[in-house]
Amino acid sequence: MSAENNKNHVFAFYQTVAQREGDTPLPMAKYFSENAEWRLPRSSPMHGKLKGLEAIAGLFGGAVDDYYQPGSMQYDYHAVIADADFVVMQFTLKAVTANGQDYENDYCLLYRFEDGLISEVREFFDTATLFAVQPPDYG
Repeated sequence: MSAENNKNHVFAFYQTVAQREGDTPLPMAKYFSENAEWRLPRSSPMHGKLKGLEAIAGLFGGAVDDYYQPGSMQYDYHAVIADADFVVMQFTLKAVTANGQDYENDYCLLYRFEDGLISEVREFFDTATLFAVQPPDYG
């Protein structure tokens, strides 16, 4: 796939996430390779735990829902850059946390593609900002 197609693929994934209703499963195999990995910051309790389609689907079907109130997430995209097999996306996320607090944080994600599918995501954000309003469950 071309760099532009890869960029459109990332946007299509987020559009699918945004349009998901209730517990409807996300079609992860349409966007991610079978052995894809989503890497969160080391300070996240989920660091190193998101390998494979089911684990990544759990991030969007469970963990995100545990942190943010449904329908409250708003993305303000600042930059999306695509080159060869990589897409970089920088945005600000505004949301209301599960415990009712306003949340705003900046994110940068690096997507790597193999054979037209996302094979790796490296997500960078200030976990202290998130944990200040929504403490993590290390259980």
